[in-house]
Amino acid sequence: MAAILYAKRQTQDAAARNGKHKPRGTNWTEERVVTGFKAEIALAALLGVTFEYRPYSPLDTDVAGYEIRATLHNAGWLTTYHDDKRAIYILATINAHTNVVRFRGWQPLYLMNTNENYCRSDSKLLQPCYSRPQHELWPMDMLPETNELMQHRTDMVPTA
Repeated sequence: MAAILYAKRQTQDAAARNGKHKPRGTNWTEERVVTGFKAEIALAALLGVTFEYRPYSPLDTDVAGYEIRATLHNAGWLTTYHDDKRAIYILATINAHTNVVRFRGWQPLYLMNTNENYCRSDSKLLQPCYSRPQHELWPMDMLPETNELMQHRTDMVPTA
């Protein structure tokens, strides 16, 4: 519960400063932003890294070099955009009733943003995007370590 309250507080802060966690378009709601925060907090816990809110920077990633896309839809697809940063994108689904986060799979941006994954915008999409279903994503047990994650783990090892 503390993580959710923290996420709501950070959401309000980000919105007030037009920060990192304000999604594209006009379909922005606190629920969408909190959903993203929940997934980021869960991934940080899974990887054993500290989660800390940072204002938007085009150089920073969500957690330890990874970008997270979260949805409340159990069968949600991983979605990326033409102007997304080069990174590994991870799909998280969240049960709205239990707040259980499940990481469904991942893909690097260069494999996501291809013609076969291209979707034109419609009433559900805020702009044209690239989208891939869960069954086409690579499994989480094959997730490679990013340079940021390797650096974090190296920093955690005590030196003699």
